[in-house]
Amino acid sequence: MKLEKIKKIFIDFFISKKHTFVPSSSLVAKNDPTIMFANSGMVQFKNIFLGIEKPKYKRITSIQRCIRVGGKHNDLENVGYTSKHHTFFEMLGNWSFGDYFKYKTLKWSWELLTKIYKLSEDKLLITIHKNDEESYEIWTNKIGISKKKIFLINNNSDNFWQMANTGPCGPCSEIFYEYKKNNNIVTINELNNNSNYIEIWNNVFLEFNKKINKKTNQIILKKLPLKCVDTGMGLERLATILQNVKNNYEIDLFKKIIIYIAKKINFKDTKNISLKIISDHLRASSFLIMDGILPNNNGHGYILRKIIRRAIIYGYKIGKKNIFFYKLVPIIIKEMSLSYPKLIKKKKKIQEIIKKEEILFKKTIKNGLKIFKKITKKEKIITGKTAFILHDTYGLNINLIIELCNIYNIKINIKEFNNEMKKQKNKYKNF
Repeated sequence: MKLEKIKKIFIDFFISKKHTFVPSSSLVAKNDPTIMFANSGMVQFKNIFLGIEKPKYKRITSIQRCIRVGGKHNDLENVGYTSKHHTFFEMLGNWSFGDYFKYKTLKWSWELLTKIYKLSEDKLLITIHKNDEESYEIWTNKIGISKKKIFLINNNSDNFWQMANTGPCGPCSEIFYEYKKNNNIVTINELNNNSNYIEIWNNVFLEFNKKINKKTNQIILKKLPLKCVDTGMGLERLATILQNVKNNYEIDLFKKIIIYIAKKINFKDTKNISLKIISDHLRASSFLIMDGILPNNNGHGYILRKIIRRAIIYGYKIGKKNIFFYKLVPIIIKEMSLSYPKLIKKKKKIQEIIKKEEILFKKTIKNGLKIFKKITKKEKIITGKTAFILHDTYGLNINLIIELCNIYNIKINIKEFNNEMKKQKNKYKNF
């Protein structure tokens, strides 16, 4: 089942349940100091949850474009190295604002997965927050799920969802897919860290507004004006299951992107981690620029710059030392403009901005990388003093040095580097 069909089925299903389709908001989280980017589908509805705005519709469905780099949710370091993490991804979701609550959303999620997408019930597992007796009752007695398939989670970080450190939050019930039958008792650690399991859908029951007392650092949970439902299902993760693959980078969209990149840069190994990272970062960069972000050293622009430069570094790793990244943009336009036609209008600008950043970065990396490789031939660990010299003398940002160390399997003494930075600040603070 192709990606576009998966999206259409999802939207059509919830429209049949009297939901109104609302387009994705920008990746930039506007007028919200708690987060930089839309990291989930609920971001554009935050003021409705808080009671600041009245909802136009009580039931909504959407496919939200999301970025998870920086802040509470940061997947950057995992990209390419795991089968399921991305900087940019699309989130399928449905919302209720004071209308239906736990029973209907859990019932519909099960119906869509098992009756419409035809996933085997035997392959689905459920997690619930330890105090959520109502959800447990719904899953076991009303939907008919075996108690052996349900896991009560004690850890708030797993089954109590919040989009930032403060704001709307509540208990949630997650649905996992099990690739191969495992008759042993499964722990939450296995569910989250074993490649045999993948979380596909999270049903969040937003009941609280989390605040933190600045004086005592005490967490305060206040009831929201309306009981709301916020669900999220990662499109790419669902596609891996429906397309019978185990890696997000093997779904139809990424296959096309990676094959295109391999041909463009004349690199044959389409399974190489570098190509996965470049393909992910190409998508993220294109959409960030489409939404008005420019690379710079602050805020949103810093994240964009970091993503572009990380892609270029991985290009260097596989021998691509000339500027190449901006030339790859057409495949994103071709494969994703059906859902996001704005990409077509912004194509020229996206390429121009990436090209300019590549040229700028090439000057920095050319000399710095030579020095880095020369040092690491002799040393198995980058000392803090060496890292400081690379940073201060040769212009390599510390995040780039860390990234290079990750790529080339070199350790780095960050604590010592931070001490060197403090020494420099103290040296010049009175001038």
